[in-house]
Amino acid sequence: MLKKTFLLFLALMMMGTVMYGCGSPANDVEEEAINDVEVMEEEETIDEEAAEEALIEVENWEAPGSLQELLATFKEIRHTWSEGGEEVASVHYLHEGSDTVDGVQTDKVSFSISDEKFTLWIDGEGNTQQIEAGGEALPKEMGDMMFTPFISSILMPFKVSQDWNVNQKLAQPEPGIYIKSIEKSQETIGELTGTIHTFEVTLEPPHVPEGERGMVRWKVADFGDFQMLVGWEALESAGEKLNIEFKIDRLALQ
Repeated sequence: MLKKTFLLFLALMMMGTVMYGCGSPANDVEEEAINDVEVMEEEETIDEEAAEEALIEVENWEAPGSLQELLATFKEIRHTWSEGGEEVASVHYLHEGSDTVDGVQTDKVSFSISDEKFTLWIDGEGNTQQIEAGGEALPKEMGDMMFTPFISSILMPFKVSQDWNVNQKLAQPEPGIYIKSIEKSQETIGELTGTIHTFEVTLEPPHVPEGERGMVRWKVADFGDFQMLVGWEALESAGEKLNIEFKIDRLALQ
């Protein structure tokens, strides 16, 4: 069991590299979006047509950046990553409540990475007091080692949302980044029902090299009390057509 767990841990680290990291086509589109905004000159003015278009109200944007913030808001999150229509990985987070381990108050949190389930008992300082994999106890040191990649994997959509500054771009479109609303529908994700807005985001010269462009789609949910990024599709980067999709398909509040 320990060998299997270790191999899964390595796979989890690799998944993080694919989602954030080097050489990923999806990441190329993300980096274009981020880097191209950073090089824009301050004296550029916002396109009047884009500025006049109200894309969506994003006054209560939800993007937790830590386990504590996650636990305060969400009881459950599941998201999947697919390429070419085939699922590459899925991550499922579930807050199972409070528990006491050796006299220490903890939050009992389970993470399912594809078909493997891990349960961690985490104290208020973020230390792992106990860990199980498939119902089998593991050394506590392994829980400390795996804690960061687990948390990073479930927080990944929120980190991307922050890195892309999605809420800011929707509130005030920037020059050279063209955002178009292409669909609006009522959908239920887990226990939450809201309006899902789909936006097509295009990057064109001068913010990418001449003859190239990038294109992604953002799916933004408006649940009334708050808004959040619940999915995206990487469609094109540097002239290459892509078919990479990420989506949150399960949500529950505390």
